[in-house]
Amino acid sequence: MNLNRPRILCVDDETANLKILEAFLAPRGYEVIKAGNGREALEKVNEQRMDLVLLDVMMPEMNGFKACKKIKEDEKYRNLPVVMITALRSMEDRIKGIEAGAEDFISKPFDREELLARIKMLLRVKELNDRLRFAYDNINNLIFLGEEMIKTFDPLNFDLLSKIDAVVSQIIQKAEGEDERPQAVILGISDENNRRQWFQYNFTCGKVRRDQLELNIHRCLVMPGDEPRTAFSNSVDIETSAIRPIIRTAEATVKTVSNVVSYHSSEICIHAFNYGREVTEYDASVL
Repeated sequence: MNLNRPRILCVDDETANLKILEAFLAPRGYEVIKAGNGREALEKVNEQRMDLVLLDVMMPEMNGFKACKKIKEDEKYRNLPVVMITALRSMEDRIKGIEAGAEDFISKPFDREELLARIKMLLRVKELNDRLRFAYDNINNLIFLGEEMIKTFDPLNFDLLSKIDAVVSQIIQKAEGEDERPQAVILGISDENNRRQWFQYNFTCGKVRRDQLELNIHRCLVMPGDEPRTAFSNSVDIETSAIRPIIRTAEATVKTVSNVVSYHSSEICIHAFNYGREVTEYDASVL
């Protein structure tokens, strides 16, 4: 889930029902987006990020069953949770909702606390699925990149830094509208004298920029011969992180460090800052 407020699309042709949902959800930290029918709901889903959809069934132009099916047919929105809220109570209608792809089905009038509990549960499931998918896609892309490097490997003309540039670009480069990737990367690599050279990467204006840093830090958290290790910190424990000198350097560029994921070995260390959400062991594994 994004560090911004979870965004819930409420779809109902009755304005009064939309106002009730907004009055219930907004004070609890959710951003409420409203749509009056199924077609408008599909437009909203395509226009902006949504974290969950509360969908009425009986609506003009396109009913909830058709709208849900359209959402779930698009691979991009396959993991977007849809909760159908309706006065229909028959088993046949519930089966139609399940067949359309809805994750849950709540009858009107609904219990507000029950609805809130189900929303929290579905958002948590979506968050875990998103993180797993993000890690899986990243790992696949990095494997492909590594395979291409091996195919073109020339030991007589090998430029290590350019290869590192390509890997870091894969980690940091963002597509339009994407905010899950890190904002900056600081990398330390050992030279022939076992001293660290330091570089900072930033993704700005659609390009990855590398700048050399003058840091008097010549080792990371592991010594020669030690096993590589990973670490991650979020805002709650960033002040006690073992890489405070690196964090202070990053703050000169990114201002506020909200999270960091690190990989440490005796030859190279890499620190990725400010993913657009909380970081976990999945991100550390990818790095």
